[in-house]
Amino acid sequence: MHNRFKTILFTLFLWPISIGELSVNYSFVLFAAVSLFVAHKVYKPNEWVSVAAVIFSLIFLFSLPFTLLASGDQFLRATVSFAIFMTVFAFAITRIGMPEINSFRWALVVISCLFAGEALVGFLAAGGNAAGWELKNIVGSQRFGFIYILGFFVLLYFPARTAFLKLAKLGALSLILAGILLTFSRSSVIALSFAVGLYLLSSVIHRKNWSWRGLRIATTGALASVSLIAVAYMFFPVVFEFFSETILVRYGQFFAMIIPAELLSAGAPPPDDVLISKGSEGTRLVIWTAILQHTLENPILGSGYLGSWVLSNVTTGSAHNQYMDVLLRVGFLGFLVWILILYNVFRFLRRHHADLFWGGVGILIYGFFHETFKESQGAFILAFLVGMYVNHVRDCARSRNALLTQSDPVRLHTQATTHTAL
Repeated sequence: MHNRFKTILFTLFLWPISIGELSVNYSFVLFAAVSLFVAHKVYKPNEWVSVAAVIFSLIFLFSLPFTLLASGDQFLRATVSFAIFMTVFAFAITRIGMPEINSFRWALVVISCLFAGEALVGFLAAGGNAAGWELKNIVGSQRFGFIYILGFFVLLYFPARTAFLKLAKLGALSLILAGILLTFSRSSVIALSFAVGLYLLSSVIHRKNWSWRGLRIATTGALASVSLIAVAYMFFPVVFEFFSETILVRYGQFFAMIIPAELLSAGAPPPDDVLISKGSEGTRLVIWTAILQHTLENPILGSGYLGSWVLSNVTTGSAHNQYMDVLLRVGFLGFLVWILILYNVFRFLRRHHADLFWGGVGILIYGFFHETFKESQGAFILAFLVGMYVNHVRDCARSRNALLTQSDPVRLHTQATTHTAL
């Protein structure tokens, strides 16, 4: 299959399609199925991933009696949720090589630029900055901020060697940054800021020797970043006003409330308004508390893959946290297995694909505020990253076996004798 065609397909897999509030674009599973059909082979995943799949399946099987006896359509919903949850292993049994990985990278950049371009057109059509904070309802979104972050880091690592490519890279990075700002999502800005901060801190810590060239590059990068932010402020002052009010002022007041007044530089007394309890943060805390209570009552099976709507003491259709969503669905054991999958995948990315690792760090941070891998576009991202990890482990095992075979004269003699006899 041609790489450009794969890039187009991967871009379509990243496009969020919903029916009501349900994300339904899980077409990447069909791509995995077609890949198996073309290859005429099911690739065996490593033992750890196989054990994880078995544990998730057992959680579903043992929770079936409860969903079957429950009223309504809980059995059907649990079955569909389980099937969607297991798409994380869609690419673990297929072949993923560097052509597919590069197509995946290109798709992330393309979809990020498309999202940003659409948001920019919507911004201009609404009257630009004159529309004020109403732009949040017009172009704002919580659904693909994490895709922006992943696309941003992929593009940041792109090796632009010519003047044209450098200019194109800077333009695309500026467009993606504009898209992130136009989400009007605090989660997107906070996740990107922390991911970039950790990336810079890691770069400083792991750089053993600083040369004049390295210092010049770092200084140029810092100046370029400041200039980019200044230009963004010139074009989108209303966006900066929004984030200043909803992040800096809001949480500044919160910290003023919890820090003794004598420790504050201004010495002003803490505000009376307890912002955290009255805002979206308070709503999240109520939902997360309910999820923890439900999971403590059902520690092994959780809700049996049912969503947050099953909670009896709170009415919500979302956990507003990727980790809490998984904890609710599969209980403590399943949650631990899921976390170990993430750990292995990100350890692999850290060593071999730094761009996807740092973009993934942004997704992990974003997941503290919203669901990420639960959404269809996020499910595709996680499934592909898991597939990359499994294929890497499989290739390493094959290479080790080949080396052992070559270095074992007895095995070579046996193989040669067998071949002669045949």
